[in-house]
Amino acid sequence: MPHDRTRREAEDADTPAPAALHAPGPLGRARMEQLEQPGQDLWLLPCPRALDVAPPGDWTLALEADGRPAAHVLAFKREMQMRSAEAGLYALNVPEQDGGGGDQHPRLGLETQLTLEQIGAGRLLLHRGVVENGVVAVSSRDGITPTPWGPVLGPLVSALYSCGGAGSIGLTMPALAALGPGSPLLVAGGLGWVSGAGSGHNPQVKRSPDGLALSPGACAAVEVNLHDLNPRWLRASRLGGDDTGLLVALAAPVPLLDAAVARLAATGNADLEAPVLDYGIPRRVRPSFGRVPYGALHGGELRLGDKRLSCAPAHSPRLAAEIAEALVHDLQSGRFPLRSPLAPLPKRAALQPLD
Repeated sequence: MPHDRTRREAEDADTPAPAALHAPGPLGRARMEQLEQPGQDLWLLPCPRALDVAPPGDWTLALEADGRPAAHVLAFKREMQMRSAEAGLYALNVPEQDGGGGDQHPRLGLETQLTLEQIGAGRLLLHRGVVENGVVAVSSRDGITPTPWGPVLGPLVSALYSCGGAGSIGLTMPALAALGPGSPLLVAGGLGWVSGAGSGHNPQVKRSPDGLALSPGACAAVEVNLHDLNPRWLRASRLGGDDTGLLVALAAPVPLLDAAVARLAATGNADLEAPVLDYGIPRRVRPSFGRVPYGALHGGELRLGDKRLSCAPAHSPRLAAEIAEALVHDLQSGRFPLRSPLAPLPKRAALQPLD
């Protein structure tokens, strides 16, 4: 924990000494994380992202003397435990809102905090809930480059891939042909449904001779009731800087109506490919390094010319497998409904560039 002043100098000053912490890893030394000091001998280390376990939030670092924490440290811990119990499991901060008011709505401002039980009716909308294929994000720029799936290290050091390959909904169901408005899905333990085409829906992408999308193609927006969600299937994430996200586990049944559909659904990772895009170049159309098979991505290493990149999924393969098993159990027990969509997804692309 490097300091630019000693502890005694910090105690004598008006403001505490700034502190930061970093850790080494397989991709090199991690970025410095700014520490916050909520009390004497206490520091908070931000750690809001996790994939296969619940996100721990802020780690509390307590300085001890002779192996025992000071009395003010124990008092602070008890106070935080009481605050957490009072807040409840879920809380929604509503920032200050101002309006013009009127006869029917005379209140001009509101600033409050809502727990889940205080929300009468609410839905979670995943505007890109199911996508036909994914991308592999890399960066040719020095240092850390933010991407929609998290930061990658450059030049060409690490990579993140957004789709799981074989077994994913999009690559098991070309063009998302069996999905449409009203199609049921298992979303974080609750019964969700497709509401229509999602953001960036583009069914006219390039495809393999078998009809498999070679880049993100068809996309479906998904909704689910907030009160049906199970925290087991949710992961809060921080994508770098001030960008945040929510990882949601979902699964959908794929009807195998004929031999051709079954053959495509059984395509393995060696025959499924994802495009490699350079997010180090700030352009609307990212430069491409070609395509790579998912089999190589699952091996943890990607080769681009003479470069070897460490690659990792921007999702949780374990949670994906677990919710797939939960869907199978619900199907076998008859708890999950099977029905045809009210209408197919539109053929018109929703991805329209604005010049």
